[in-house]
Amino acid sequence: MAIRDEKGMIRGLVGSVIFRKWREINVIQGRPHPGKQTLATKVAAQEFGIASSTARMLRHGFRQAYYQCDPGMPNRLTCRVLKAIQAARELPRLQRDLYRGADLKVMEDFEFNIRSPLQVALPVKPEVRRLEAGGLEIYIPGFQAIHDPGWKHSHKLRYCVYSFNFKQYYAELLEFKDLENTGALGGWQPQHLQSEVPLPAGTIIFVTLSIIRCMGGGNIEWSTEASAPDWSPCGILAAFRTEEDPEEVPMSTPERGDYRRAEGIIKGYWINDHLKYVLENSKSRMFAAYWANLAPPQEKKETPGWPTPELGRTKLK
Repeated sequence: MAIRDEKGMIRGLVGSVIFRKWREINVIQGRPHPGKQTLATKVAAQEFGIASSTARMLRHGFRQAYYQCDPGMPNRLTCRVLKAIQAARELPRLQRDLYRGADLKVMEDFEFNIRSPLQVALPVKPEVRRLEAGGLEIYIPGFQAIHDPGWKHSHKLRYCVYSFNFKQYYAELLEFKDLENTGALGGWQPQHLQSEVPLPAGTIIFVTLSIIRCMGGGNIEWSTEASAPDWSPCGILAAFRTEEDPEEVPMSTPERGDYRRAEGIIKGYWINDHLKYVLENSKSRMFAAYWANLAPPQEKKETPGWPTPELGRTKLK
C-alpha cells in the first residue's frame, strides 16, 4: 500500500511498481524480484559465517592482549580466519575449520591495530618455537629502540600465551610476562625466554606480543597515553594446534550429510565435534542453530590505562 506524505510525495508499493522519494523527485520503479541463490552461493555464505563467528570468539578471547584496535580490525580478522580455513584445499567446504585442515600459519603476523603496526614499531622479528619436551621458546633479537615518534618515556614488551578450545567454548590465558629495557644507552638486549606452562591437549595455541607505553621508571605507572588509539601495537607471533588427548572421550560426530535438496529445504552438517548447523528454507539466508547457545559478547566501555591481564579461562559466549 502506498501513502502520500506531508509534502505530497507518494511512497510505497502499488501493484507491480514502487513509489520512492529521491531528493525532491517522486520516482517510480519496478518491483524487485528476489534473486535465486545457487547451492555454491549458500555453501560460501555458510563458510563465511563459520569464519565470522570464529573471529568474533577470537576477539573476545584476545581482549586482554590488545587494548586499542583500529575500526576495521573485526573485518580484517574475519578475512584472515576465512583465508586460513580456505587454505585446506584437500578437504571439502564446510568440512574444514581451524581444528581440521586450516593453515594456522596464515594467522601469524596479524596486526590488531594497523594505525601502529607491531612490525613497524618493533625493528626485529621475534621467533617462537615449540619444544619437544613441552612448552615454548621465545627469542627476541636485540635492537636499539622502539619506533614511537613523540613518546619520550619508556616502553614494555608483553607476550601472552593463549589456549582456545572451541569445543567447550572457552579461551584461557596460560601465561604472560612483561619485559623491560635492561640494555645500556637505551638499547634492548636479546631475550631468550622459555615458557614451561603446560599446553592443553586438543586446543589451538596463540602467542601474542604487545608494546605498552609506560612512565615512572622501575615502579611503572600506566598513563592515559598508554591506551592511545593511534599507538597501541599488538600482533600474533605464532599459532599452532596441540594433539588430542587419547584418553579423552570423543564427542559424538554428526552424521555425514552432503548437501541435498528435499522438499525445498537444504540440510547439511559440518563435520566437527563442536558445531552442527542447518540451513533452513533455500529462499532465505537465515541459519538455524547457528553456533548454538552463543551470543555476541557485549562491548565493554573503554577506560584509560592498560589493564593488567588475569590468568585463567574466559567463557566464549
